[in-house]
Amino acid sequence: MSCYIVSDKQVILITSIYKEHIYEGIKIHREESLNVVSVANELLAANYTAYNERYKEEGVQIIELSKFMKFENGIPLLDERLFAEYCQLLLRNYSVVTKLKQCQNLEYQCSDWSGWRASRAKEILDTCIGKLLGQLEGYDAAPWGIS
Repeated sequence: MSCYIVSDKQVILITSIYKEHIYEGIKIHREESLNVVSVANELLAANYTAYNERYKEEGVQIIELSKFMKFENGIPLLDERLFAEYCQLLLRNYSVVTKLKQCQNLEYQCSDWSGWRASRAKEILDTCIGKLLGQLEGYDAAPWGIS
């Protein structure tokens, strides 16, 4: 197995899938408001933790959001409208299969981490993968069981 750090774009796409799922009214995980930046950082942190464990490194990274920042009274704030527009653009521009593969790719990159199975990042990815599987063409028409 090998491990690498995925792109911020990939992490933001996956975060967008998760956000879209949460806002469809499905209650998952903790009863808390969804902070997309914290979700993105959790996914990226899991990726870095796996990478660091595998290669005995100590790198840490947070999601790069400078292009989505605005300043109010000299204080940098996330421009939520701009960030939401970018998330929607990503969701529109990629097929269900591509989105699914991005989730599975990040899952693979994180799987070297000893704490992966119990992590919130894994729960987030499992949620996204489950949502996307149900969107695959032919899924609804397929039989529920066979005998």
